[in-house]
Amino acid sequence: MKGKEIGEKFISKIESYFRKKPLAPGVIFTEKPSFLLVVCVYIVGIVLLLLIFSFNKNIIPKIIQQFVNFFKGVKYEWVEGILLKVINFVYLIIILFVFYYQIKRETTTYTLTEKDIIIKRGIFIRKED
Repeated sequence: MKGKEIGEKFISKIESYFRKKPLAPGVIFTEKPSFLLVVCVYIVGIVLLLLIFSFNKNIIPKIIQQFVNFFKGVKYEWVEGILLKVINFVYLIIILFVFYYQIKRETTTYTLTEKDIIIKRGIFIRKED
């Protein structure tokens, strides 16, 4: 009997640690989207950035030289400038994609009640589904 009481006390301490505020009456569960998804997005973003960086370091000079050789009269610096701007744009898109998923996770809450499921989303305007 004593072991059961210790287990219940331990579980209630864990629940109080993870819950910042008590749940409203009728609410069974409240949670944000999985942090694992955001971590996966971060990993994919970092891998893509590293691939583009290695691509930029090793392959871009060869591609630029091919353009210069194919299109007579085009300067190496022009092609290099354009290609570097495109690569910087791709870097920016990847970083924005990662931040988008982090913001989406932080501004979305799922609530399970006795009667239905409530999804709250939004930064400035909270929308309930």
